Amino acid sequence: MIKIKIWGNITEKTSSLVENAVSSIIDEEEPVILVINSSGGIMNDAIIIYNLLSGLPNPLITVTMGKCFSAATLIFNCGKKRYITKHSEYMIHQPSLILSNAYNFSEIKKVKNHLAYTLNIFKKYYLNNNINIPKKKLDYAFKYGNDLYLNYKECLKYDIATNVFKSWNELLKKENIDTTKEKILLFEVSDNLIEEE
Repeated sequence: MIKIKIWGNITEKTSSLVENAVSSIIDEEEPVILVINSSGGIMNDAIIIYNLLSGLPNPLITVTMGKCFSAATLIFNCGKKRYITKHSEYMIHQPSLILSNAYNFSEIKKVKNHLAYTLNIFKKYYLNNNINIPKKKLDYAFKYGNDLYLNYKECLKYDIATNVFKSWNELLKKENIDTTKEKILLFEVSDNLIEEE
C-alpha cells in the first residue's frame, strides 16, 4: 500500500510532490490511498494532480477527513473508491482568480475567457467517475457563483463518496489491502517529503 497525505492548501509544491510520488510507483498492483484535508488552492495544480492520479494503473482510493473544499474536491473525485468521514464537509464553487495588476479591457476579456474555459474543464471532471450531482446543484455553484456545501449524507446520495470512513482497519479489510508491504509517502504543504519504510 502507498499512502499519500495532502494536508493544507493545493499549491505548485503540492503538485510537484505528488508527481514525485507517482513517478516512484513501480508496482502497478499496489493500492494507492490518498488522504485529503484541504481548503483548496490553485486550480491548475489540482488539475495536474487529478490527471497524474487518474493516469495511474494502480487501484486508487481517496479519503477525505475534515475539509474537502474547492480545488481539493477535484482531487478527491479521481478515486475509484471514495471514503468520507461523518464530520467531513465537501464544498464546490466557481474557480476564482486574484488580480494583482492593472488590466485593460482586452486583457480582462482574455482573463474572462480563460476562466470560462477552466470552469468548463472543472464541470467536466465533476461529471466523471459516476458522480451524480444534480444539474440544479451544479448551476447553484458554477453558474450563479455560490458556495455549495455538502455533508457526508449528501455526498453519498450524489455518489460523490462511495463509502463512509469509520476506521483504517475497516477500510483496509473492506478493500482487501495487505499492509505487510506498506510504504507511506507523506506530503505536507509546509514540509519536505518524508518517506517511511
